[in-house]
Amino acid sequence: MTLRPGAPLPNAPLEKTAGVRLGGLILDILYPVQPLRIFTQGFSIMTRKHVETMLIIGLGGFVGANLRYVISVWAAAQFGQNFPWATLLVNFTGSLFLAVFVGWTANHLLLDPKLRMLVAVGFFGAYTTFSTYAVESVAMAQTGNWIGAFGNFLGMNLICLIGAAIGLAVGSKF
Repeated sequence: MTLRPGAPLPNAPLEKTAGVRLGGLILDILYPVQPLRIFTQGFSIMTRKHVETMLIIGLGGFVGANLRYVISVWAAAQFGQNFPWATLLVNFTGSLFLAVFVGWTANHLLLDPKLRMLVAVGFFGAYTTFSTYAVESVAMAQTGNWIGAFGNFLGMNLICLIGAAIGLAVGSKF
């Protein structure tokens, strides 16, 4: 049985299911709130909770983006700029610490969803999106979904490289 993000486990109270999916796939920790419908139904359904969630994510994003900048400046000074050491360092540490957070929150089911949004979506979303990709790929592999894990690995790398090549080609024309 597969659950979609935000769906409670069968026969479990909603407040005790935040962050857990069957088979150990922990995507709900990354996305504990249903996607906002503001883009398809207009801004009239924007509630105070939506605004608070966006502010919490924004705060985490502010910290994550600025930490990425500080690490990038430090890495360039330490290791030079002949190789993207800063990107490698940020992507590795982001993947490591997001996975630690996801693993930890899986054992703390009553953790406030606002904290998950602040850290997983806001902070790590701005610090590195590679960390989400890495954690999702490993989670699929751990549950035996090797086709999904390999597809995610190949797809993300291939599609993103193609997207970058197209973007550079289009951008250089203007």
